[in-house]
Amino acid sequence: MKFSDMPYSRPDFEAQFSRMKDLLKQMEEAKNEEAFLDAMLTLDREGGGLQTQATLAHIRHTINTRDPFYSAENDVMDENLPRFEEIPAEAARITLSSPYKDAVVQQYGPHMLEKMAVQMKAFSPAIVEDLVEESKLATEYQKLIASAQIDFEGEKRNLSGLLPFMQSTDRDMRQRAFTAHWGWLAERSGELDSIYDKLVKVRHRIGKKLGFDSFIPVAYARMGRTDWDMEDARAYRKQIVESVVPLAQKLYRQQAKRIGIPGMKAYDLPLEYLSGNPLPQGGEDYLVEKARAMYKALSPETDEFFSVMTGQGLMDLTTKPGKAGGGYMTFIRDYKVPFIFSNFNGTSGDVDVLTHEAGHAFQGYLQRDVFPSMLKDYTMEVAEIHSMSMEFFAHPWMEGFFGPDTEKYFHSHVADGIKFLPYGASVDAFQEWVYLNP
Repeated sequence: MKFSDMPYSRPDFEAQFSRMKDLLKQMEEAKNEEAFLDAMLTLDREGGGLQTQATLAHIRHTINTRDPFYSAENDVMDENLPRFEEIPAEAARITLSSPYKDAVVQQYGPHMLEKMAVQMKAFSPAIVEDLVEESKLATEYQKLIASAQIDFEGEKRNLSGLLPFMQSTDRDMRQRAFTAHWGWLAERSGELDSIYDKLVKVRHRIGKKLGFDSFIPVAYARMGRTDWDMEDARAYRKQIVESVVPLAQKLYRQQAKRIGIPGMKAYDLPLEYLSGNPLPQGGEDYLVEKARAMYKALSPETDEFFSVMTGQGLMDLTTKPGKAGGGYMTFIRDYKVPFIFSNFNGTSGDVDVLTHEAGHAFQGYLQRDVFPSMLKDYTMEVAEIHSMSMEFFAHPWMEGFFGPDTEKYFHSHVADGIKFLPYGASVDAFQEWVYLNP
């Protein structure tokens, strides 16, 4: 079924919650393994329908945040979905204390119980109202960023639309685009700061109500981390400072020499080559066709996957007014298909979407029949193995996307991966400090 034909209807939240609570009771009162597993799996399927409608509303809202219908539906989801987090947490509690938990291990492996133990750490009925507030703040931020309409070079552009100008070989153009981008954000700094401050505070409340000193253990539990913690993250950041930062600094010095600007400013950093950054040789239709040929050549499995993505309209790629920022892959459970969302803007990042997000989506497609759904879940860092690996698996086909810029792309792609590590570690260190000092 094409994405555009997938029907959306607002769930009957009260009826669905009642059915799921009844299934929890069946799990708790089960007289044998068969009855316990049957109730557990039925509960999982029941949750799939709710998740499907929530995902459809989310995708269609992010494609056009100005659509009044899906904007309203997204608000309804923000208000109602948080209380459903009680269901998997309660299912985990029942399973871990059940005399039939060994049957779960025999059927699905011991890691499922480890995941349940982590899941229980991230929820209590006491935080439902806080979760509602957290969801609303995230939506408020998303809508604010999507509202950008910046007059630049004769057109109104959103933040993604400024990125090609921020990579221009004309230094004055880069500076003006940089000023327009950050100027728009600075003008809204009061709104952005207010959202962020409220978000940090509500997350701190969540952490305290769950029995922690801060939100950080909750964040780790939400990401499904079962075997490493904040101290491990600190050790990793230290390794990045010691081993990666010197290499990144060397790459920046080489970049400064290539573009002839010894004292690079912030607005010079996006330009990798004096002759211009590697650019894709065509727009969305061209790139999708090149990706189709690439995935056909790569393997029968990737060929089948990408044919489904294109044939069923499971990608919304190009930036446009009112579209939410960034990019993501999500999974539409009842239809067993992934969906890719992005903001093509004519830069090399467009090609990266067709490898990176497609890496996520290919993994999602391969595990479409895995059940129970908890076995599909993975930590954020594991997810990036799928996406980053696909980026590099795709290297032999990059000439079709970049033509004469292919060698420049190879260098930029690897260099950007190295430069990202100090950036990512800086973000992690900043977030850790913020949530330890709310």
